[in-house]
Amino acid sequence: MLRRPKGTSPEARLRSNLEMGIRRDLRTGCWIWQRGRDTKGYPRVRFGTRTLYAYRASILIYRNIALDAKVNCRIGCGNRLCINPDHISVTPKDDQ
Repeated sequence: MLRRPKGTSPEARLRSNLEMGIRRDLRTGCWIWQRGRDTKGYPRVRFGTRTLYAYRASILIYRNIALDAKVNCRIGCGNRLCINPDHISVTPKDDQ
């Protein structure tokens, strides 16, 4: 079993959590989440005391984009368990 290095930053620990929780599908390029999910089947990951959607955490770590409530993430490949940042688009929410 892989171990996370101690004394690392929260972002490095989150990156490690993400990398240990995926299975790469070489055919589709999807990074399939193998760990926790919410009641609707969407991937979830712990980040300190918070629980995040894993695809949002992937955007934070691999694209260095801080996400807030004003943006939508859309998984372009259609696989709700995919957290590959190349398959996720980030768009601003419409003000309504």
